[in-house]
Amino acid sequence: MKVEEVLKCNQAIKSIIDNSKDVSALVKFKLLGICKQFEPIVENFEEVKEEAIQKYGSKDSNGRFGIFYPDKKQYSDADFKAAVEEYDDAMHKFNNDIRSLLNTDVDINICKFKYADVMNADIPSDCLIVLYDFIEE
Repeated sequence: MKVEEVLKCNQAIKSIIDNSKDVSALVKFKLLGICKQFEPIVENFEEVKEEAIQKYGSKDSNGRFGIFYPDKKQYSDADFKAAVEEYDDAMHKFNNDIRSLLNTDVDINICKFKYADVMNADIPSDCLIVLYDFIEE
């Protein structure tokens, strides 16, 4: 599974747990188990993403790190052009780092759901699509 898929699945599963009232105890138990499997991957991704923001970004006036588009009012025309080029370069490097991270394969050992358990669980269709690989016949 790719890191990007883990992030999407984790978000969908948390939405199911938080918003679906008719999910059986068994389905909810398995969903929580999947979230536990995803936790270290999600935490590691967030940590590396924050490090990349600090590497390529700067602090704003509130002390928060980010990769901020330059404010034209703070620059002369020539300096603004240079600041925009610096911003574009930082975003390009950040996006390359994150893209390679999102495309990284990770191993997940997940207990699959039975088709009947999931189809009768009042799970929204967009979430079922995300869970498709975790459903067995």
